[in-house]
Amino acid sequence: MKQILFSALFFIAFVNYSFSQFSEFRNGLDSRQDSMFKSGNSFMQIAGRISAFYGYRVLKPGYTDLKHDGFYPQDCDLDILGKTKQDFVYEIHVSLLDIVSAAAVGNTPNLQTQNNTFVNPNSENPGIKAAYISYEGDKVPFHIKLGYDKLPYSQGSMSDNYNTPFWTHPILFGGDLFSRRDMGLTLSKSLWKQRVNIYGGMYSGVGENFF
Repeated sequence: MKQILFSALFFIAFVNYSFSQFSEFRNGLDSRQDSMFKSGNSFMQIAGRISAFYGYRVLKPGYTDLKHDGFYPQDCDLDILGKTKQDFVYEIHVSLLDIVSAAAVGNTPNLQTQNNTFVNPNSENPGIKAAYISYEGDKVPFHIKLGYDKLPYSQGSMSDNYNTPFWTHPILFGGDLFSRRDMGLTLSKSLWKQRVNIYGGMYSGVGENFF
């Protein structure tokens, strides 16, 4: 039993470490990185991520349909993150795979289900993941962000899905109960060495369907 428990904990830790390597800017905005464009006190980083998975179904005896087995793309992202000498930070993060998928269905934001309810077919991974500008200087006592980005409703929602073993968020904060992203203004303040974080904001209320 101890060996099984130890193996499970080791697997969870290994998966979490492995998926953390896919983060575009795992260490945040760092002017010491060599893989960026610099001009004086301003700099910009460009990164991306491409990942895929293999889908395999265990069929019941007598079933031989394997057409759904095979490799499927999961992510194809492009992320641009920069900072100006006036302490303004900007980011544009798009999912090329989601944009192509939306174009294939005519850019329809909602699909109608059998019970006549409308759902977002890809609420967790919209085509535009971030498009904002923020101020991170010390001229004001709080952090200001204006644009489209994740909403600070929960830590689980703020984390990226590729940091989870199954590449998806639970229903509780995966976009089914509330929008994970929206356009608006966010004010935040960290206290007590970032142990206490206070957020406040105003948003459009339409979530990922803003665009």
